[in-house]
Amino acid sequence: EYSPEFLEEASQHDDIYIVDYLFEGPGVLKYKVMWGMFRSLLFNYSYLVKVDMDTLEILPDLIRGLSDRSSLQLVYSGTCYGILPASITNKLKPDQVVNYRNHRYCFGGGYFLSRDLIQHISELESSVYETAVDPEDWFVGWLVYQVKRKLGINTNEVQLEKNRDRFMKNEGFSRYNFYGTWFLHFLRTPQKLIDAFNCRIGLSVETCPHKVYWHYDNGTCTCYRKQ
Repeated sequence: EYSPEFLEEASQHDDIYIVDYLFEGPGVLKYKVMWGMFRSLLFNYSYLVKVDMDTLEILPDLIRGLSDRSSLQLVYSGTCYGILPASITNKLKPDQVVNYRNHRYCFGGGYFLSRDLIQHISELESSVYETAVDPEDWFVGWLVYQVKRKLGINTNEVQLEKNRDRFMKNEGFSRYNFYGTWFLHFLRTPQKLIDAFNCRIGLSVETCPHKVYWHYDNGTCTCYRKQ
């Protein structure tokens, strides 16, 4: 049963899709995300942003960062240094391991893709969509990798940005850069999401003179001096 707030958002803005008869399971999420990407092509936009339910998306910082980008073409970014762990590759055939570990991906807590890249993904051969590996974030990276191969882009130039100090942080990390951390992940309860949001909007470079880091951890909200 849907909450009144959910139904009000859907009716006023037509920005939520309610899909019936969809079975949940480990191998389903990657296809839900792919369906969302393909469906998004009905609309005119620059970037599609995907976040997890336990991620705080800091919209002002995200919009500022995306607006400052020099190009809207073939963008796939977030915290992008993921690679399939041994716990998954140990279950694969040797030829699959070689194929599936040949790219990195952006972690699923928060990442974004440009519209033209999604258009290219939708034009890939259907066989590319059938994989023996289920994680949704890895799957999106796999699709980007296939687009790069198709377009003849050097696949050794791994995934655009992959800077560990920007874009996404997990709760418990010591510091988040002002205007550089757009997603805060693993906030497991609604109260943690609310507390982290109130922390971020209550702090700024102006209200923390000569300090450029902010920190939220289990209800504690502080700002740090630049070192």
